[in-house]
Amino acid sequence: MQFQQTHRPANALLLPIVIAGVVLAAVAAGIYFHSPHTPATVALTQMKIVPTKVTYSNDSNTLKILGKTDADENTLFVVATVKVHNNLDTPLSLKNYTAKLTTAEGAELETSASEKDDAPAVFTAFPEVRAAAANGKLLLRDSEVPAKGDLEGILLLGFKDATQATWDKRKSAEVAVAPYHMDAVKAELK
Repeated sequence: MQFQQTHRPANALLLPIVIAGVVLAAVAAGIYFHSPHTPATVALTQMKIVPTKVTYSNDSNTLKILGKTDADENTLFVVATVKVHNNLDTPLSLKNYTAKLTTAEGAELETSASEKDDAPAVFTAFPEVRAAAANGKLLLRDSEVPAKGDLEGILLLGFKDATQATWDKRKSAEVAVAPYHMDAVKAELK
């Protein structure tokens, strides 16, 4: 028994390789164009600004310390109602909510949204913040947005050392909503 080896030209496999490449490119294009490019979108539906000021007295048992002035602490609260839309076919869990305020001088003030346990203390200390947030519920960490659905809630953002003038003269302000295992989506605070 003898085996003969036939010599195939080098380009004999070229046609099957080209066909496989075209099929793979068509599948990749189909997946790319039929899947959402962003897992979620966030939109600002309402916003209220509440500047607060706390003055700490330098009294020591009713004895005023000479040469020392009372210390002030300014916090600008932004009560932002946001709507998160899930573009995915599965529920989306939200990990974190942050905001950034860029002042007229270019300084960046960053904050995280108040959590469920923080809100009562803020509402007790500042009744005007409670009044601004009265018509909604807080959007909490680990909230879940249903598949192809929406979730709306209030973010309580406190910018320390900011005043109403800081807000009025700002260069920009934005809120970021971060789902688990995905990039944060942002909306301008205006």
